[in-house]
Amino acid sequence: MVLGSYTFGEGPMGLTLQDADDPQTGAKKVFVAAIDPQSAAGKFSTLEVGDVLNTAGSEDLRGLDFAHVMTIIQAQKRPLTLTFSKPLAPTPAINSQGGSYTFGEGPMGLTLQDADDP
Repeated sequence: MVLGSYTFGEGPMGLTLQDADDPQTGAKKVFVAAIDPQSAAGKFSTLEVGDVLNTAGSEDLRGLDFAHVMTIIQAQKRPLTLTFSKPLAPTPAINSQGGSYTFGEGPMGLTLQDADDP
């Protein structure tokens, strides 16, 4: 999982957060729904819409519902560091009947990466 930590001082962060259930695990997650480009968050070039919020300060937010996450964030003192991860790509359905695939000559256009590698 790719992680990024971003520290916010006083004033609006410029983030719109939203909650959802993770389609793979069913766990609650809070993610970035929008970033105001003129805000503190807009200055972080690697923070993107879709990034999943993991921590606020030393508080682990993973699996918590939206209201609980917002209560924790609002109770934190500034400067506040929020840690995010990039969402994992959805796992494709597996063909349970098996099958074989033949690739012709030349590049396949595939990039293989372990989900735990950055």
